Amino acid sequence: MDALWADDPAELGPFTLRGRLGSGGMGVVYLGETADGRRAAVKVVHAHLTGDRAFRDRFAREIEVARRVVGPWTAQVLEADPEGPRPWLATEYVEGPSLEDQVSRAGPLPPGAVRPLAEKLAEALAALHASGVVHRDLKPSNVLLAPDGPRLIDFGIARALDATKITHTGHVIGTPAFMSPEQAAGDEAQAPSDVFSLASVVVFAATGSGPFGHTANPVAMLLRISQQEPSTDGVPDALRPHLRECLVRDPAARPTAEELARRLRPVRPTLVEPPGDPTIIPGPAEPAPAVPRVAGWAVGRGPLPWLLAANGVLAVVVVVLVVLVNQPVPVTHAPQAAAAGAQLPAARTVAQVADIPIGQLAMDLAVTPDGGHVVVQTILGTHIVDTASRTASDPVPVGSLATAIAPDGSRAYVPGQRTIDVVDIGAARVVGELPVPEDIRDLVLSPDGATGYASVRDRPEVLTIEMATGRVVATSPVGVTDAQLGISPDGATLYLLSGRIGDQSADVVLAVDTRTMEVAATIAGWAGWAAFRPDDEVFLGGNGGYTVVRGATREAVRTVRFPNVADAAVIAVAVSPSGGLIALGDTDGGLRLVDAATQVEIAAVPLDAVPNELSFAPDGRSLYAATDARTLVVIDTDAVAR
Repeated sequence: MDALWADDPAELGPFTLRGRLGSGGMGVVYLGETADGRRAAVKVVHAHLTGDRAFRDRFAREIEVARRVVGPWTAQVLEADPEGPRPWLATEYVEGPSLEDQVSRAGPLPPGAVRPLAEKLAEALAALHASGVVHRDLKPSNVLLAPDGPRLIDFGIARALDATKITHTGHVIGTPAFMSPEQAAGDEAQAPSDVFSLASVVVFAATGSGPFGHTANPVAMLLRISQQEPSTDGVPDALRPHLRECLVRDPAARPTAEELARRLRPVRPTLVEPPGDPTIIPGPAEPAPAVPRVAGWAVGRGPLPWLLAANGVLAVVVVVLVVLVNQPVPVTHAPQAAAAGAQLPAARTVAQVADIPIGQLAMDLAVTPDGGHVVVQTILGTHIVDTASRTASDPVPVGSLATAIAPDGSRAYVPGQRTIDVVDIGAARVVGELPVPEDIRDLVLSPDGATGYASVRDRPEVLTIEMATGRVVATSPVGVTDAQLGISPDGATLYLLSGRIGDQSADVVLAVDTRTMEVAATIAGWAGWAAFRPDDEVFLGGNGGYTVVRGATREAVRTVRFPNVADAAVIAVAVSPSGGLIALGDTDGGLRLVDAATQVEIAAVPLDAVPNELSFAPDGRSLYAATDARTLVVIDTDAVAR
């Protein structure tokens, strides 16, 4: 996001403008924010259109139609003023790169990610067409890859701009490489034209090129669309027949968007199971483990998703096929520890024993309580890694910034837009959905797995959810928006981390009593992760160190700084189940192991990439590091275990 220019407006309607997101054929796009913290993409039309009465009338009509569009994969119209000095339109703000930027930066999407993308975009088009809206300019830059799935944008203005451009310049709106043949011929684009463009966008996602190749000459591209046959080479085999039907020249022969979505939609069984089968969520009668996610410790999420989003670094899922085994890495001792006269252990080997490709930046990493699986969460899919064979599943087509693991390790709960997908970890497949009334930012479970606590996107609330049904039993105002969550081993305290208070980053951690859902304590200092020690101590970490909190009283007792923070920024942290060893990942691609009691760095593991997510196995021996090279590195820390 760029700063506002001197002549940019400071406010439009209820929105305070925070910066420039970009510009395009319509005008300038700003990031706007309301007084209660809701964000929007505010699009202000170019000045040369403001005096065109016909444009304003068409713009107003198109906005009213676009307001009726309701669907999970479209950016909703929030506010508009077609009669203002500069007509503007505010839509849902979507945090994530465009499909065009993603493919340009990281290459074509892997096969496992293409079909879910096509399905969701078809559902988005179906919602548009059901409301009487035709997009007319569907292209990769109008598809945004949000953390919980793609969003189709800019469908509220295409017709108004289309008519204006025909009238004033003799050109039709649209990007030549993704136009339909009827658009290329200058005919009015209707719903079948959108279906053709959708197929072209999916071909681009799968191959890095549209179905008519590359050319910088728009006239040459229009001729190709009018005269040549489209190519679907490189598209996954199972998807190719559907796309070829969408790319036929006769608009009447193409499937509708609704029909295409139905064909591509995976079969998702309900959560109702036959009589006599086990229930989805284990009941409280079964004794729960002391810690639901990792034996001895439960670790909250770090700030990485925001760091990645701020730098535009968001990627897509890939099929995992190969496990590469590396040679052991020798221990390196920290020089400042030796200078301080600390007692260092004898030289030992910390072995980097495997490097598993996952093809995607991890947004969250969780190990099942039995240590049998690692759940690697990404924005468009979930990988299940079998720790015994060190192999990963094909991506399960659900993605988010968060994952919650059931206490028995059988299920992963992946929150999204007004739904929680339920993933069978052993089978690596979606087995059901829990509908919820809000978009969820983060989710944690009670020790028995019966209750979930979810922070809400863009609202300072926490939902209490009955996990067997998805029923929201309470909505609690907490004052922090978009919070990351951690929950104590006894389930008595919910910690709200790294959210926002108003338009400012929260520089406090809130401790909420889960019996009353009221804030029981406010702990000074920003924190992006939480870990819970067996001796009732809580580590709330961030900004190069952590604060130690007494769990029973929720009072801060001391602050600890990580070593070497001046040399490299710590972006990932994990703590061993015993609480004796801290693993630190830094931006230099290093992984350091620190004695938690003495803060002495006892080993360094050089990596070829930056470790952005870390998690220990329940036995404390294996450390899993997801890197920005899209791999999951497995490290044996037994030689330096504490």
